[in-house]
Amino acid sequence: MNRRQMIAAVVLLLVMSGAAFAENSSERVTPQAAKDRGFSIAVEPGKDGAVQVTVSRDLSKAGSLPPDSPVELCRTATLTVGGDSGLVLRCNLEGEAEKGAVVCRFTLDKKLAGQSRLSIAEMICRKNRRPSVAQGNTFFFQIADFIGK
Repeated sequence: MNRRQMIAAVVLLLVMSGAAFAENSSERVTPQAAKDRGFSIAVEPGKDGAVQVTVSRDLSKAGSLPPDSPVELCRTATLTVGGDSGLVLRCNLEGEAEKGAVVCRFTLDKKLAGQSRLSIAEMICRKNRRPSVAQGNTFFFQIADFIGK
């Protein structure tokens, strides 16, 4: 299949599958909207002023593609931590499959939560995990929004 045929096949597949990835979207997810978007966020106190954060993505509420599709859904999670002097850390998190969900866990100093965010991107990729088309959804979570006062 040449490049032009591949692009046509991807477009046709998206139209026919009714996938939720017909365009790019970027959204800040609040605690009130998390469940509707298929996310569960738990923040528990840790040791020495830290918090333990668990973010779960319910796969039944995420977009999907047919199994025989030439493309697949790729997920990435990036934690960005800021401090008084600017960026402290930016790292990718590896999700774990658990009972119909993908789960990410991390521990963070509570003092840095106000300037920290988690970004979860769900993009259409080729089977080799390289982006195939610029289509997908990105969800942003300000960590402080999910910490009880």
